[in-house]
Amino acid sequence: MKDAAEILANISTNLRRALEQRNLSQRKLAILCGENHVMISQMVRGENMPGVVRLANVAAALETTVDYLIADHAEDISYSLDRRKRGKSLASAG
Repeated sequence: MKDAAEILANISTNLRRALEQRNLSQRKLAILCGENHVMISQMVRGENMPGVVRLANVAAALETTVDYLIADHAEDISYSLDRRKRGKSLASAG
């Protein structure tokens, strides 16, 4: 079982990765998800544990899932940020 510090670190890492892959600034993400840019910055730095609704709004703005944002992807290089690509790869695997 993961503790809060590990989940917060995952969110921070995955948010940075998602912002880079989407070529978005923290301010642009804040606008897209209706959050304060300071809160987004704190999440990216791993200084603030977002609630479920806030995390869902961020995930939706990034066109991904809450699962992607909280998971540890360190060893899973095939895990796609884009939920549509994940769905296709899962459908073709089954």
